[in-house]
Amino acid sequence: MNRMKSLLKKLNELNNENSNLDIRVENLRKRKKNECKLILEKYFGKTYGDYSYDISSERVSVKYKDNRYSIVDLYFYTSWKGENMSYDKIELSMPSFRPDNIEVWIIDRFQMLTSITSIVVTNEKSIINDLNSILIKYDNLTETFRDDMRYLRDTIKVTESDISILKKENMIEKLFDVNGISLVTDENDNTLPSLQLKWDWNMNSVSGIKATKMSASGKSVDLEVRTRFRDYNSNEFQFKTTEVEKVRFDNVESFLRRNEKMIG
Repeated sequence: MNRMKSLLKKLNELNNENSNLDIRVENLRKRKKNECKLILEKYFGKTYGDYSYDISSERVSVKYKDNRYSIVDLYFYTSWKGENMSYDKIELSMPSFRPDNIEVWIIDRFQMLTSITSIVVTNEKSIINDLNSILIKYDNLTETFRDDMRYLRDTIKVTESDISILKKENMIEKLFDVNGISLVTDENDNTLPSLQLKWDWNMNSVSGIKATKMSASGKSVDLEVRTRFRDYNSNEFQFKTTEVEKVRFDNVESFLRRNEKMIG
């Protein structure tokens, strides 16, 4: 048990370290997106007359006053360049509109459209270059964590494997103990689980199991299965032990994992 406690403590520490690294990487990702947003704000501003710009790191949406729907959207697309993402294209999207009357507001809208498209036509290369400089900056910062993240995740996998192996060893030891493994019901739930013994045989209300023999391959065990039933004459619980040969060990493992909290 001391080794199990040591492994669980180690795993907890490793997971905490890994979580802290994930938080740092996520913070870098948020800072990257915010700086890309600031780049777009630098080029497009935040408003144009009665039109407001809703800007993220990959989109500029133009809305009229408090209207929830955008009139025009600019999308800033990225694609993979080797192992990293890179901005490489700007696309414009806008719904068609058919006003009932030709009025001054239509002039305003087309002036806004002219303004925003002129910014793209004039500055497209500069916008993409500025955005990519942000991506490169944060890719390099993130790269400084790669080795630590890889080492931690590999070590976590090894530690989890060690814990799994040790749990299995402990479980086999308990199974072959003179008293086997007992299951205890909860105060609020008196139900005992069922165990699959063969493909066509399930035994219900299992209160305990004990192994008497394991196959040379370790794939099956002979069991003594203790079940509980109610004696309706006395209205009390009674117990019965049934010997079962060659139960798949996978079924036993699965049964104990599912009902781990009930093991007494």
